[in-house]
Amino acid sequence: MEVNKIEPKISELEQEVKDLVKNIKSVKVVFSPSSLIADFTRNAETFGSIKVDKSSVISLSGNLEIDKVDFRTGKINILQTIDVCNGAGTTSGIFIQNLLLFTVRGKNKVVKYNSEGKSLQSELALPGSPEDIAVVTQFKVAVSSPGQGVCLVDSDKMILLQTLNLPGIPVYGISFVNEELFIISDSSTLTWINLSSGQQVNQKTTGGQSYFVLSLSQTDYMYADSRTTVDYVVGNTKKFTYTNSEFIYPRGLGVDCMGNLYIASNSSRNIHQITNEGDFIRKIPASTVGIFNPWAIRFTTKSNKMVVTCGTSGKATICEFV
Repeated sequence: MEVNKIEPKISELEQEVKDLVKNIKSVKVVFSPSSLIADFTRNAETFGSIKVDKSSVISLSGNLEIDKVDFRTGKINILQTIDVCNGAGTTSGIFIQNLLLFTVRGKNKVVKYNSEGKSLQSELALPGSPEDIAVVTQFKVAVSSPGQGVCLVDSDKMILLQTLNLPGIPVYGISFVNEELFIISDSSTLTWINLSSGQQVNQKTTGGQSYFVLSLSQTDYMYADSRTTVDYVVGNTKKFTYTNSEFIYPRGLGVDCMGNLYIASNSSRNIHQITNEGDFIRKIPASTVGIFNPWAIRFTTKSNKMVVTCGTSGKATICEFV
């Protein structure tokens, strides 16, 4: 029955298809280039050329201008001299934000200058005699004080936040591994302390003269191991020992944004610049940076500026590599 219903329509559909096919038109699209394009394809042999610019380098410090500074052979300019201790004594200093902070051992205080070192902004009395100073966080510093332990200071408001007593632990230099772990150094010991608990995490005996310590990463650190040697240690392995014929009584340690290391040789009255593999680069006479006995060395972050302090006059100089 369904077939009988469809059959009459078949002939009608066939006729409709024939009629539609008759109306189909053949269409051809032809592209004719203009004379401008035609001439271009005939005359242009190349679209251009590519050259490699060898002067374009990846920034190692995060600052392309600083990457142009040759820290290893460049000249050192003295930008400012600061009489931190009024003519005598030792001082240690750091850059933090747009500020300079110094310890004043003889007067039991920390003083704050602007980043150029031209203006004394404020000072803070401490319960003990300060020796070294280190950055903890953006606006917090730690000051080591033999007999007192470690004083935590708000560097913005210049107020004493906390005194961390460290009974039985010799205290002189200080360097932070991270925000919760720091190293305290003394003449013959290095001690790792947890900041939150004040508990000793580890301790190491040195060969002597390890008054300052520099933490370079979570596992790398450097310290003096005698009156003529400095050791670089990674984890529990000594990476290298540095010594030199003009290198007596190493004190402050520093590192620039390119990874070069600096050692203040107090009695030799020079600063030794070495690679992070322990290779000698150059000796910088103390007179070049405007002091007599180099004591502490600290660099600004991602910058060519450093502050160097004197171990006898209590002066500090701000210098830059150019």
